[in-house]
Amino acid sequence: MRIFILLFVLIACTPLVETSPIPPTNTQFPDPTPTREVWTEVPTEVFTEVFTEVPTEATCSRYSYNINGARTPRVEALLLHLIRLNPCVVLVMDNLGLANRITEETEAQVIHRTFSSAQGDEWRRISAQAQVDIWVREGFLHIVRYSTNEPSISDGNITQFLDYEIVLMEAARARRITVSVGNFGVGRMRQHWINNGIFDAWLRAVVEYEHVIGAHEYTIGVLPFGVGQWPASALIDRTQVQPSAWPHDLPTSRIEYPVLAQGADLPFGIEQYIIEETARGVIDAQAVALILPPYWHLRRGDWLLIRADEIGIERPTLILTEAFWDNMDDVAKERDVMKIRWGISLYNNDIRGAPSLVRLWSYYWPEWSAAKAACEQLQWAEETYPPEYRGFTLFTWSSSPDWVAFNLAWLLELHTMMEERQC
Repeated sequence: MRIFILLFVLIACTPLVETSPIPPTNTQFPDPTPTREVWTEVPTEVFTEVFTEVPTEATCSRYSYNINGARTPRVEALLLHLIRLNPCVVLVMDNLGLANRITEETEAQVIHRTFSSAQGDEWRRISAQAQVDIWVREGFLHIVRYSTNEPSISDGNITQFLDYEIVLMEAARARRITVSVGNFGVGRMRQHWINNGIFDAWLRAVVEYEHVIGAHEYTIGVLPFGVGQWPASALIDRTQVQPSAWPHDLPTSRIEYPVLAQGADLPFGIEQYIIEETARGVIDAQAVALILPPYWHLRRGDWLLIRADEIGIERPTLILTEAFWDNMDDVAKERDVMKIRWGISLYNNDIRGAPSLVRLWSYYWPEWSAAKAACEQLQWAEETYPPEYRGFTLFTWSSSPDWVAFNLAWLLELHTMMEERQC
C-alpha cells in the first residue's frame, strides 16, 4: 500500500514533458528590431508567420540567405524555414557549428565564410597553402570554404590575384576541400580581362578542380534595372519599370554592337560600357563587331560562361554569395532623387536592402504588397538567370545594427511565398 501511495505521489507531482508546440497559423512573433515595423508602414502590408505544410519540391530552390552566424536572429525559425525552402545553397559567415547543422538538417550545399578585417586583401596576407592548412585544422571539410571577399583587383594586379587562386584551388582539392573562389564585388570584372584571356587559366582550374565561382551582385531599387537594358532615368519613372517592360530572353553569347537611335537615352549597360572602354583609349564604339552582353550590376558572371564556351571547357558553376538590392554609386543622380522621395528615416533615407524599399515599391507598384514586389522580382531573376547559377544567397539574415536595412529575418510573408515557390 505504501509503495502504491508513493508511486501515485511521484506520478502526480512529475511535470509533463511536452515537445515544443508549433505556433498556430497567424501567430505574431515579437520583433526586437525595427525592420518589420518599417516594412509594415504600407497599410496593406501585414507580416505573419504562417505554419502550413508546403509540398516537397523535387528540385531545390536557388534562393536562400547569406547568414550572419555571429548574430543570427530566430535560429530555430530559420532552420524550419530552410527545411521547407529546400535551398540549393546556403552561406554562413563566422559560425561553423551553424553551417554544419544546416548540412545535417537540409540537403543544401553550405558555404562558410570567415570574416576578415583585411577583406579584399586576404590573398595578399596569407599564402594559399597556409590558408588551406587553416581550413584543415578547423575541420568540417564537407563545407565549402570561401576565399578572398570582394578582392581588391585592378589592371595592375589581376594576374597576380588569379595566379594565387589557382594555387589555392589545387592545394584545397588535394585536401578534398571545395572553395568558393572569386567572390567578386559588383562591377569588378572588366570586359577586356575576359577578351584578353586573363581569366582562361583560372577558369580551367575552377573546372578541373571542381570548385565554384562566387560573385556579389546587387542593383538599386528594381532588379531588372541591373542587367543594363534601361536608361538610368527609369529608376524614377514608374511607367518604365512595370512588369511588361522587364527584359526576358537576355543574350547568353556575344552580341553585335547595337545601332542606337540618335538622341535616345542609352541603355545603362551600353552607356557605361562606352564610358569605360573609351576611357581606356582602345575603343571606337561603333567599330566593335562583337561584344560581351553589356550587363552591368547583374549577370556579369555570364561573361565567364561565354569565355568557357570559347576556350572549349565545361561551363563552371556560379553562386551569388551576396544578392540582390543595394545602393549603387554609378547612378548617383537618380539615387539621390530616390532617397529624397522614397527614403525611410530609420534607414537614413537611403535606398538599400528590401526593408528600406517599401515606399519606393509602393510608388512603382501600388497594387502590390512589399512582399509581393520582392517576390515578383525574385521570380524574374529565377526565370532569366542561366542554370549555371546554382544559388542566390540573399543578403542578409542578421541582427547586426550595421545591416538593419537588409535584414530579411522578419519578412515572414516573403518567407512563405518563397517556401511555396511563388518565387
